[in-house]
Amino acid sequence: MRPLPSLTALQAFEATARRLSVRHAAEELHVTPGAVSRQVKLLEQYFGMALVRRAGRGIALTERGKAYYEALSGPFAGLRKAGSVLTQGMGRTVINLRSHTTFATYWLLPRLAPFQLANPDIEVRLSMASEWSDLGELDAAIRLGSGSWPNLIAIPLIGNVLTPVCAPAVAARLDNDPARLLDQDLLATPHRPDDWNIWLAAAGLGGTEFRFLSFESSALAYRAAAAARGVALAQLALVEEELRLGHLARPFDLTVNRGTHTYYLVWEPETPKTEWIQRLGIWLKA
Repeated sequence: MRPLPSLTALQAFEATARRLSVRHAAEELHVTPGAVSRQVKLLEQYFGMALVRRAGRGIALTERGKAYYEALSGPFAGLRKAGSVLTQGMGRTVINLRSHTTFATYWLLPRLAPFQLANPDIEVRLSMASEWSDLGELDAAIRLGSGSWPNLIAIPLIGNVLTPVCAPAVAARLDNDPARLLDQDLLATPHRPDDWNIWLAAAGLGGTEFRFLSFESSALAYRAAAAARGVALAQLALVEEELRLGHLARPFDLTVNRGTHTYYLVWEPETPKTEWIQRLGIWLKA
């Protein structure tokens, strides 16, 4: 039996189809429009057919999209009703969480929907940003770094194993020879300035002059790599789905593990929501 598609993708499509608006769906789900569009696209790739199409300045459902939405709308309405029954008369703890855009798009979002279903007393409200800033009014955040920050509790979430990725056709030309990167643009982001230098040094190419193209986020670099615009350096845990689907390929066997330098869930120890944030961290880490 074929496995079910991602619940996050189903949720994004159902909200988009019901509202006939990516923006309104994003507001409802507390994510960015880009994140919603990406999940809908993943669902279309899963089925190998278009579910949503452009219609003037808005969107419309294809015939198959309409049929699929009609089949989904009842179960999703039932889920919302079940949730209201469970939480009736109960307070819900809201965790205002901010994440790096790439981490949220590629890793966090698919895990939040199952967490919410398993923890109906907690509501996670997610916002995204390209750079780290202080928590401010937020309850918790995802932070990239060493894990050692004064006045913050930090739980590591994933390993930081670096691997170059590119379109499959580009990988075939590179033929597992890192020296051939001299003929390629290396796609980078200013938010992870050391990654390429570390990997190139491990490949015996330290100090060699390469062509670099800079992108605002790793997510944009990954998309450019999939479009055969060059080779990006990815955190392996973030691109496992793209590799599985064949959108990206690993041109070289060499990986570099940056150890404790990775993504952490962080929060201030004095917050009254520590118990609930810890539950979220343990779920995500598991």
